[in-house]
Amino acid sequence: MNLKLDCNRENPSLGKIGMMYYDQRNNRIKFFSEALHYTKENIDSLVKQGISMMHTNRATRFTARFLASNSMDYNNDGIEAVIPLEGIFKDFSLIYLGINTPNRQDNDRTLAKESQMVNDLYLRQPDGRYPSLEDYQAERLVVADDRNVNSLFELYKEAYATYTVELNHKNIADMINSSSPFYIARHSETQEIVSAAIAEISGIKTNLGSFRICELSEMATRREHRGRGLVTFITRILVNEIYKNLNLIYAEARSCHLPINRVFYNMDFHFGGRLNKQCILSGDHEINESGPYENLNVWYYCPNSKREK
Repeated sequence: MNLKLDCNRENPSLGKIGMMYYDQRNNRIKFFSEALHYTKENIDSLVKQGISMMHTNRATRFTARFLASNSMDYNNDGIEAVIPLEGIFKDFSLIYLGINTPNRQDNDRTLAKESQMVNDLYLRQPDGRYPSLEDYQAERLVVADDRNVNSLFELYKEAYATYTVELNHKNIADMINSSSPFYIARHSETQEIVSAAIAEISGIKTNLGSFRICELSEMATRREHRGRGLVTFITRILVNEIYKNLNLIYAEARSCHLPINRVFYNMDFHFGGRLNKQCILSGDHEINESGPYENLNVWYYCPNSKREK
């Protein structure tokens, strides 16, 4: 599959790569740096700029990602997740840095429960089997007609009480019409969409070559059809279709909800860390969090590594 890497297009989850900006819906300053960073001073100056923008916009969070050289052993209290890279970027790591105001933080008990949930996953072997899904069919969604858009709207309305972006009919149609691969599972009898996942793909031009990145997002399954491995099923198909063209595939999964974290563990993704109160998000959960913002676990897979999917 030939992937079109649009470095300038804003993705709903990836955001505006290369631009530090105020995300009003989630009341945060968001930044994904395009540069390869070799010095601590360079990163710290950008963090200082982000904190200044927080004050100007009265934002309660600064969230940033940097491609940092492993040689400088960057250390900062705000580091929330680290992804060691492979291939031509093996000397770099993608560092997530976050700074929150005191009123945008979870208590230690909640954080401990979420950490324990991840630890418990690692106590067993990943289940790499494909589920048997005789009553469903998977397909790449390319037609944004009324039936498909309405079916996805009902799916997301059931799965999420709130979401980091507004999942209205127009935005859903735009996601289908974008170049991002969008996979769904239909119920064979009703032909309704009962599960979905999308791959937001972009690229960063560096002096080492293009850093090709994908965020797996907008994952959901109708309650009536849960427990059958549908998200795992379509996400495996999605990853197997795109991985050869990418340097990094990752996802930010709700820390309070076991099933979505189990999906990535079973797919042999690595746990990279937790983003604290990253964005507006809510839905079914096993661990109670406070306020409108949720914590997200970073799971990642480097296709250029020796691990096979």
